[in-house]
Amino acid sequence: MGGNTASVKATPTQVELDSSPKGPGSAGLTATAKATPVVVTCPTIGPVQPAVTTGWKVYKNEAYHFQFAIPPGWSAGKDNRDSPQYETIAVFPPGVTVPFDDASHQPEAFSMTLLINASPSNPADDQAFKAETQSVFVGNTKATIYDRTSPDCAEIARVAITHIGQRDYTFYMTTTPKNAKQNIALFLGTLQSFVV
Repeated sequence: MGGNTASVKATPTQVELDSSPKGPGSAGLTATAKATPVVVTCPTIGPVQPAVTTGWKVYKNEAYHFQFAIPPGWSAGKDNRDSPQYETIAVFPPGVTVPFDDASHQPEAFSMTLLINASPSNPADDQAFKAETQSVFVGNTKATIYDRTSPDCAEIARVAITHIGQRDYTFYMTTTPKNAKQNIALFLGTLQSFVV
């Protein structure tokens, strides 16, 4: 089942300086200096191989009959904000003790969402996301993974959408640059372990 390789690409991002003073010395900037955009290049992490999930605990969703491996020390639980349209399982790293419905506010988290009565949004329609050149596997199903890095390079996100059986699933992760390589490997291993 190989094939899950992901990379974090350098993404030049433009950040506009405004004309308001920002501390000592900024008042003396020329109009050109104030108006010139600063280009930030986010770090490149390189190819990431999926983590081997042998020996990992398995999260089983009894209501919808899917399961996936959870990285050692991580925890998984149902996001209680769910509606009849979808069911989301959040996965947090060690030390996170907030409720699972707080996944969107975590700097590091995975989520698996089963779309019950909803259509998936397409990351290709969002200019912030870029498709990786190599496909990944969600279980045995090939999928495209999309990358996004925040303009300040502080957040790295991945999303994959796939159709398995009669259902659509969205897989999402967010991480910090410091832990990106490790967390992307764990995320890819989790994707490969997904079973319906």
